[in-house]
Amino acid sequence: EELFYAIDVDQQQGFWVSPDARVGTWIGKFMGDSAGAANMSRIMPGYDREVRIKDSALPQFKAATLKIEGDQTNEGMREIRMHLQSAGRGEYINLLFAADAGILTATVNGFPLNVPETAENGHGGLQLPSSENWWRWHWYGLPEEGAEIVLTLPAGRPVPVRIVEVDYRLPGGAPMRPENSIRKPYTWSDGTVIFQTVMLE
Repeated sequence: EELFYAIDVDQQQGFWVSPDARVGTWIGKFMGDSAGAANMSRIMPGYDREVRIKDSALPQFKAATLKIEGDQTNEGMREIRMHLQSAGRGEYINLLFAADAGILTATVNGFPLNVPETAENGHGGLQLPSSENWWRWHWYGLPEEGAEIVLTLPAGRPVPVRIVEVDYRLPGGAPMRPENSIRKPYTWSDGTVIFQTVMLE
């Protein structure tokens, strides 16, 4: 059974999330009658899954940062140099770039990444298949010093970046899981998920 805590940095909201909050279950009792319906795409774009959520008082937290350290344009092409830094608790960090960002090249700590196969979009840059709206990177155990990211893309367009970090610990106020229940594997269960959108103007 899956239960995790989510923090929406942009909206400054905290809430419990579970797809297993059914009437009569321990999660259902914890969520209560006030639990609302939601979709996981609010947290992870493209993740189409119905869940139940329960609002909660926002605990103190620290979120990852993505800072621009260099930004230059040459002959219509823009090179952005950024630094991604974990807040210290994120054990698993995702970066998602919008499919229409037009990304041509990308490097992390000096190592080039393979930009997905492109479709004809007039720029020759990142253009994912229609079934995929975001290009997702993920790290397990980002180094303490963070990561240096360099992107090249056509100038003149803002680039939204979604950051989703997972700490496999729950905040205070979590219910006690009964002995006959285990966390659902390969999910965010029993963790805290902090998500935000950074706009590279």
